[in-house]
Amino acid sequence: MRKMLDLLSLKLLRRIEIRYRLINSFLLVSMLPLVIAGIVAYRESSSASQEKVRIFAAELVKQVAQNMLQQIEKIESSSEELAMSERMQNALAGYYSKNPAERAAGHGEIIRLLLENYGSFEYVNQKYVLDRRHRIMDPQVFAQLGDGVARFAEDAPDMKGRPYWDVYSTAAGQNSVVMLRDILFKSNNRVAGTLFVGLRPLHFSRIFESVNLGYGSRMLVIDARDGHVIVSANAADGNAPESGLVVAVARNVAEGRDNFVSYRDGDNKQQLAAFAPVPHTNWMVVNITPLNALNTEVRSIRNKIIAIGVLCFILALVLSFIIARSISLPLKQLVGVMKATRTGNYLIRMDYEGRDEIAVLSQRFNEMASKVHQHNERLEELVAERTRELEQANHQLEALSATDSLTGIASEWSVQFPGYLAGAVEAARTGVQALPQEIF
Repeated sequence: MRKMLDLLSLKLLRRIEIRYRLINSFLLVSMLPLVIAGIVAYRESSSASQEKVRIFAAELVKQVAQNMLQQIEKIESSSEELAMSERMQNALAGYYSKNPAERAAGHGEIIRLLLENYGSFEYVNQKYVLDRRHRIMDPQVFAQLGDGVARFAEDAPDMKGRPYWDVYSTAAGQNSVVMLRDILFKSNNRVAGTLFVGLRPLHFSRIFESVNLGYGSRMLVIDARDGHVIVSANAADGNAPESGLVVAVARNVAEGRDNFVSYRDGDNKQQLAAFAPVPHTNWMVVNITPLNALNTEVRSIRNKIIAIGVLCFILALVLSFIIARSISLPLKQLVGVMKATRTGNYLIRMDYEGRDEIAVLSQRFNEMASKVHQHNERLEELVAERTRELEQANHQLEALSATDSLTGIASEWSVQFPGYLAGAVEAARTGVQALPQEIF
């Protein structure tokens, strides 16, 4: 471990200039925690948003499904009162009578009962009583419309005494939410006819009031068999089937998971949906939230984190540059001054301010340079003094050795001595001048 640290800190990093080491370390220290925190916050925010939608949407669709059931039960209750009323029972009995007068009277009474019960409601599209062969008892109805209603009633499953709800579309493209109810004779419990009541889908739109989850979500009532939209909170949603949702819901139910699914729609966009079945029907209430819209809030948080990160990056870069400059620039100046002293210039000084280690080092360098310069001057003075003394001695020797004291003739020593003396003086001067260079 220590070898690795030595390799990293003493060999690899030493190849990089100090200022770049400082800048990079500042950037890593400031940005790395921020990046990690940003990634973690983004993921946790996304998960928290989805969990919040899952909880609220699940409760929301359950409440709407109950509201839908209340609307259905209200219509079923009023239709049951009509089917079991004495007037309707007598009118149907007269309709099946062999007496033409009774038959006509019964038929007229059925028409009046339908008008009295449903004629004043604008949300009722169709109101018919069908006989045992599923033919509309009103002869004024167009044959094409009557055939369509008859086929719809024939295709309905066995209601087993309960009303049956489905969607009926006319040839003109008019959609109705239809309730079919068997009318039984109270005397023998035999089927006397079928009540057909077609309601406008907008009649159920009130169940969506004050239930907007936000995030661009849509609230729908769809057919769980094929995904066709039955009722929508927004008329602009259209009636395109949510087939992907039906498949996801079926898989979710088969696996026994909760009432929240993720799927891709026809445009291959990720959607999150909470669903709740409407009792006694093949319908379910769904709340569909686009994942992209849900992540808008999360992306806003992400953008704020990025903005903070960029700001911190700029501040860290500026701060690291200032600090690196405060260290590297004085060091470069000190190195330059030290290189200048190698040429023998001991008068150059390092300018320093502050109280850091570089200032102390600069101060000590200036003191050392001053001492070396003073020592050099003393040596120069000593050499000059010794040179003068040697020159004086040389002159005296020259005078003494110019002639032999006995013979009066110039001797050989007088010729060679001045050269030896000059060489010794030059060697002494050279040695003294070289001394300070060896110190540095």
